[in-house]
Amino acid sequence: MNLAALIKAEHFRYRRCASENPSPGEFIVPNQAGLAVDAPRTPLIDQAVADLTTFCDTCLQVNLRPATAKADIRLRLTGGAGPGAVLDPASEAFMLSITSEGVLIEAVHERGLLHGTHYLERLMADRGGPFLSCGQSKHAPVFIPRMTIAIGGIPLSDEYLSLMSHFGANGMQLKVELTQCSHSRIIPELSDPNAEKNLAALNKQVAHLLKHGIDAYFYVCVRPLPADHPAFTANPSRRGAPYRVFDDMAPQNVLCSANEEVLSYYDEAVADFFRAVPQAAGAVMLVGGEGFMHCYSRPFGPFEGYSSCPRCRDHEPAIPVAQLVNRFAAAVKRTGTHKAVFAWPYSAFTWSGNEDRAQLRWMEQLSDDVRVLSNFATNSPDTRNGAGVYLYDYNIKSVGPSDVFRAQAAKAAGQGRRIYCKTESNVTPDTYFLPYIPVHFRWHGRFRAMAQIGVAGYMGNWGFYGMNGSLPEEMQYHANWSPDVKVEDLLYRAAQRDFGAAPDAARQIVAAWRKLSDAWDDFPYSAMTNGEREFYARGPMHYGPAHPLIFNTQNRYKLPAKFFGISGDLKDLATPEEVAALLKDAKPRYVSELLLTLPYGVNRYLELTSRCRQLWSEGLASLKQAMGDQPPERARMELDICELMDIHLTTLEHVVRFLAARDRLGQTPVTISAFREILDELAVILRSEIANAERSLPILARDCRLHAYDADMVKEKLRQCRYVLEQELPLFNVSVRFHVWNDFP
Repeated sequence: MNLAALIKAEHFRYRRCASENPSPGEFIVPNQAGLAVDAPRTPLIDQAVADLTTFCDTCLQVNLRPATAKADIRLRLTGGAGPGAVLDPASEAFMLSITSEGVLIEAVHERGLLHGTHYLERLMADRGGPFLSCGQSKHAPVFIPRMTIAIGGIPLSDEYLSLMSHFGANGMQLKVELTQCSHSRIIPELSDPNAEKNLAALNKQVAHLLKHGIDAYFYVCVRPLPADHPAFTANPSRRGAPYRVFDDMAPQNVLCSANEEVLSYYDEAVADFFRAVPQAAGAVMLVGGEGFMHCYSRPFGPFEGYSSCPRCRDHEPAIPVAQLVNRFAAAVKRTGTHKAVFAWPYSAFTWSGNEDRAQLRWMEQLSDDVRVLSNFATNSPDTRNGAGVYLYDYNIKSVGPSDVFRAQAAKAAGQGRRIYCKTESNVTPDTYFLPYIPVHFRWHGRFRAMAQIGVAGYMGNWGFYGMNGSLPEEMQYHANWSPDVKVEDLLYRAAQRDFGAAPDAARQIVAAWRKLSDAWDDFPYSAMTNGEREFYARGPMHYGPAHPLIFNTQNRYKLPAKFFGISGDLKDLATPEEVAALLKDAKPRYVSELLLTLPYGVNRYLELTSRCRQLWSEGLASLKQAMGDQPPERARMELDICELMDIHLTTLEHVVRFLAARDRLGQTPVTISAFREILDELAVILRSEIANAERSLPILARDCRLHAYDADMVKEKLRQCRYVLEQELPLFNVSVRFHVWNDFP
């Protein structure tokens, strides 16, 4: 089964347990059940009914048929259906009443009925049958909005959008380049001939999302332009700060954020866009170091002042950046006051400075039209592992909040604002080869911490791995809809439901999951671990069993093209021509030096990695024991994810040990006996890593959810390691001993 097919069926994976019998005080939904809908027919209501009907039939063998007077399940709308939810928790609230006569879900908004049916399905899935405890309960979301993204390359089918909605998403961020949707009268050089076509495609996508109760929030980007772009040659005063990430890039400049004509263009283009896409729920404006670029975005020196733009360099960034955001928000609000505008200062410390890492001066200048959205657990040092490492980019090592977010939340509260956050729901930059990282206690703790500090809503995924019906996403769902239920109880229930675990085994599984979560305390999370010189998607943590062990840095070992390339960040910033040129001389995606241990140093890095891996291995062993010799399919899928992480951690440790031993050959005085000992040590590491990498092949053969590498890359790595072990090291041994010590054979 491929990933698209798996995702399509994933929400309907639950099954009725034949051995389950109803308990006293439970209502039994009969196998032939009546469903009444006291609500106007809308695309959303029709989809909710279709999903509930499919769920009952596929998962519970219950046939739902339309009913009127007498119904086993009734959906009742008590208010007008209205437009989208848009930041109003009351519009998603519902009342669930279960009696001996049947089930009643009431809501003032159609979104409430939608989420009521989702909640009802989850109750029956967890129970293992159509058996429902009698009682009445009222439910409202803790967070709104709850934005997500799709898995790259997976079509947004009705089934996939249904899965997203069932696991809690009610918003999706859709990336849009403002100039690609622009017919500008102010700066005609920024008009796009395909703008109408692009807008029509977006409107179609928005309508499709709304059918599933998912709002569209547009992540609006304005990229740097070539220095000779017609917009600049027509009026050089529009040219703002130069922007260059690497030397081989053609010169680029941002549009000058101090130029009134440019600001008027933004007023025009933003308002035109949101009028042309009237059902959009709002916008996300990233004004830190990327996204919506301005003259203070990640300034590159040397230069004097605050910016390399001569018009902006003397202005403290907080005020002009806030003014830019305020004008953007006002333009959106002119097209509908209900539309939300989120300003996201990701990596804004590049212009706010170390003395104001939380951008509090910027927040002081924002209008009431703006909602602040900020990273929940970043930009504060890792106090547990020391070394001064700042935890960046959506880590789960720190549950959070960071000191920076705590300061921003306090400032927002003082201003009478709500605070919103960017987090992740499945993976982090070091683990997006997986559909999720199985540290379930940490994920649930993250969302509980968000609620405790007063987070109103969140952006839950970025460009790593989209929603996929994972257990962390289920923890996220419950933190929103069942916030008082303990995480141990949620995981215990999931172990019984998904793995068929008996009570003792379920408790052991929960304890094992606790160990996996605790292991992450010692993980040496940093930009260097995640990609070394390029900070993302490179090195042993990313490629795991496909990562070679490099003895000779001048030898490419006949590794195929898949082992070479450029990171996604560089692809996004470069032109197509520059990408093609870079790929002709592509760099290795593996590492052959020890920069990844910076700033810890080799010994401390190995201490942390080894401790993390050892506790992870203990948790994995306990999981295997609890799940038995022949685990069911869902248990096998969970074990595969946990084991693959164990494999990656082992590779990470092996690579560091191998490179450290290799480098000792030239860093300290070496006798012939010490030389032989080091070569023996290298051989031991190679054998261990060969065995470790071979563990991944059965997993790769049966699990379609894995990214970053494939079985062919692992086999090439195994070939390379065997070559080093069986040919390169023996030849090096003989040659060096002969030439250095006259020792032969």
